[in-house]
Amino acid sequence: MLEADPDEPVRIHVVQHLVESRLLKGDPPDDATEEEHRLAATYGAEVAGLYVEAGFLPPSVTVMDMSLEGVQSLAAAYSSLMRWWPQPGMRDKSLGAVLKVVPQESAAWAVMWLRWAGWLPPEDEPEDPGV
Repeated sequence: MLEADPDEPVRIHVVQHLVESRLLKGDPPDDATEEEHRLAATYGAEVAGLYVEAGFLPPSVTVMDMSLEGVQSLAAAYSSLMRWWPQPGMRDKSLGAVLKVVPQESAAWAVMWLRWAGWLPPEDEPEDPGV
């Protein structure tokens, strides 16, 4: 279970706020300590494990579990972004961060390919990236 470092005081309300901000996509508290972030992450991992055990979440997929369509979709999504992502200052960014700053058309193509293979949930009304 969750164990805090006895040398660093932990504010339970801050850990709770961190967990809730991750679940609800909100803003995390600015003053959270490293120990509070660690406890919130540990708690999130434990809860996710319980949901997997109960059958509510699929187990994590590794690269070795990918199908041909999965590999193709990742390659196609990357090809939509390869003009920008490898640039200095972008190399360390996540896919989600890159999609927010590249031209909208390139981001739309990448998202389309990721949705096609099931990496992202389908939209209610898919947008045509405009060929």
